[in-house]
Amino acid sequence: MISGTTGGLVSTLAFYPLELIKTRMQVITSSTTTSVASTVLSSSSSTTTTATLSSSYNSFPKAALLVYRLEGIRGLYQGYF
Repeated sequence: MISGTTGGLVSTLAFYPLELIKTRMQVITSSTTTSVASTVLSSSSSTTTTATLSSSYNSFPKAALLVYRLEGIRGLYQGYF
């Protein structure tokens, strides 16, 4: 039972940021309005536009770095805790 709990915890901590970035990339690149972008990044104080975000989210590593720079490590787990 302990090994199952530990495995689930490690899996969640490792893969949740990947799912978050994947979802943001899908939302930002498919949206054409700034309202969706501002909803996704509501905790951020930046005033970036959808065009800027979609060009920044053109690769997975760049998207991860952008989330980390704008929101810190907590941004990678936003919505989980």
